[in-house]
Amino acid sequence: MYLKPPFVLMFFLTLISQAIQGQEKSSDSLQDKSFEYLKSAFEEYEDNHKVSIVYVNAWIKKASREKDTFNLAYAYLYKSCILHYEGAIAYSDSIIALTKNYKNNEFPALGYMLKGYYNYDNGDDKKALKLYLIAYEYALKNNNINQQIEIKQFIGGLKTIFGQYDEALKIFREQLKFLESQPNYKKKLKKDYIIALNDLSKAYLRGEILDSASIRIKEGLDFSLKTKDSLMYSTFLLDSGTLLYFENDYKGALDSLKKVEPLINDISLANCYYYQGKIYKHRDINKTISYFNKVDSIYTATENPFIELKDTYKTMYDFYSKQGNVNKQLYFVDKLIKVDSLLNNTIKNINKEVINHYEVPKLKNEKGKLIIKINNEKDFNKKITFLVFFIILLFSSISFFFYNNQKKYKKRFNELLNKNLKTQKISITQHSENNSINISEKIINSIISKLDEFENKKKYLEQGIVLNKLAKDFNTNSVYLSKVINHNKGITFSNYLNGLRINHCIEELKTNYQLRAYTIKAISYEVGFSNSESFSKAFFNKTGIKPSFFIKELNKLARNS
Repeated sequence: MYLKPPFVLMFFLTLISQAIQGQEKSSDSLQDKSFEYLKSAFEEYEDNHKVSIVYVNAWIKKASREKDTFNLAYAYLYKSCILHYEGAIAYSDSIIALTKNYKNNEFPALGYMLKGYYNYDNGDDKKALKLYLIAYEYALKNNNINQQIEIKQFIGGLKTIFGQYDEALKIFREQLKFLESQPNYKKKLKKDYIIALNDLSKAYLRGEILDSASIRIKEGLDFSLKTKDSLMYSTFLLDSGTLLYFENDYKGALDSLKKVEPLINDISLANCYYYQGKIYKHRDINKTISYFNKVDSIYTATENPFIELKDTYKTMYDFYSKQGNVNKQLYFVDKLIKVDSLLNNTIKNINKEVINHYEVPKLKNEKGKLIIKINNEKDFNKKITFLVFFIILLFSSISFFFYNNQKKYKKRFNELLNKNLKTQKISITQHSENNSINISEKIINSIISKLDEFENKKKYLEQGIVLNKLAKDFNTNSVYLSKVINHNKGITFSNYLNGLRINHCIEELKTNYQLRAYTIKAISYEVGFSNSESFSKAFFNKTGIKPSFFIKELNKLARNS
C-alpha cells in the first residue's frame, strides 16, 4: 500500500504562487505600486505566466530597492512556483542565502523545506530528506509548530512508504497526541488532525495492526463526513477497502474499492487496482492480470515506485512465464529489477540519514522546547491562535483557487469537446500581393497545393518531419516553404506542424478509448512527436489544458454515459 508524504507546504506554495501574477506592464512601471496591488493583480491574471513574470520581477525589484529582506524572500518563493525544477532550486537557494543569518519565525526553514520539496518532486528522496532535517532544526529553534508538523509528516510518510512501520507509528502517534492536546483542535486544527488520523491509519495498515487501523479509519470516515471533506473521505474509503482485504472480507473489500475508484487518481488509483487484483488472484488470474496491467500503466506514467510493485511485477512475470510469452517476461522482469533497485536504494539512504541525523537531535530538542512551551504557555497560545487563523484562511483560499481553476479547465474541455477539428484545417491568410515575399505565383500555388495534400493524407503524423526534409519532398527549398507558410498561413512552420498534430490527437481521443489508455509518451509518439514533453507543451499551448486532464474528463464522460 502506498502513502505519499503529506505536504501542507505544497498547498502553501500553490497559494503563494498565485499571489503575485499580473498584467501587461513592464516591471519599471509598477515600482510605485504596493505589494498588495501586485498580489491582487496576480490573482486577476493567475493563469498567464508570461504576464505573471512581470509582477514577480516587479516584486523582487521593489523589495530589493527598499532593502526589505523578508519581502524579497517571499518574492523569490513566489517566483520559484512558476519555474521549472532548475529555476525553482536556484530561487530556493537564494532564499536560504538571503535569510540564514536573520532571526525569523519562518525563514530560513521555509527555504530548506521549499528546496526539499522540489528535490522530492524531482525523485531525489535522499537530498529531500537532508534538507527537511535541516529545516526541522530551524523550526525547533524558532518554535514554529506548524513547520514542525509538516516536517514530521514528511519523514513519517517516507518511513511508512518503505516499511519502517514502528518508527513511522512513533512519529504519527506523537503528532496525533500533540494535536489532541490543543484546545478545540477538531475545529481549529481540523486539517492537521484529519491528516494525522490518515497517516496513523495507513501506518497501522502497512504493519497489519488491523484492530488499531480499523479504529482510526472509522474515526477518519466519520470526521471527514462531518466536515464534508470529500478528498479525505475517499482516502479513508480506500483504506477501508484495504482493511477489509486484510481481514479476508473480499466481498466487502471489492464494494469499498469499487466505490472509491472514480474518486481518486494517480498512485492512490494504482493502489486501488492492486488490491482488487489481489482479491481475484486465486479466483480468476486473468482479472488479476487485467488490474495489474492498470497498475503498471500508472507507474509508467508517474515513475513513482511503491512496495506493492514488487508483487505486481513478480505476479505478471510468473503469469507470462506459464504462457510462454518471452517478450512479456522480459518486459516485466526488467520492471521488477528496476523497481527493486529503486526501493532498496531509497530505503538504505533513508535509514542512514534518519538514524544518524534525525532521531537523537529531535528527542533532545523537543524535550527542551516542551519545557519552554510550558513556562511560556500564554505566549505560545497566542502564537497558536494566529497560526490556526492563518491556516484556516490559507485553506479557504486554496479551495477557492482550485475551484476556479477546475471551472476554467472544465470550460476549455467542453469547448474542445463540442468543436469538430476533423474538418478544421490550419487557416490560410489570403494576401493580395504574394510577390511581396519575392517568390513566383506558380511556386507559391504549387507549395500550397502540396500542403493541402500533406494535410489531407495526414502525413504530418510521421516521425522526424523537419523543414528541410519536407521542402525536399515538395521539390522546393526550405526558405520558400518557410516563407509561404509564414505568409499564407500566418504562423511558423513549427506551430503549423504542431497545430495539425494536436487537432488530430484531440479528435482521436474523443472516439478512440483504446488510445486514451495509452501513456502520454505513447500518445505523443502516435501523433508524430518525438517526446512527451514537447507534445504536452504543444497541447497546452493550443488548448489551455494538459492532455492528462483532457483524457481524464473524457473517461469520466464515458463512465457516466
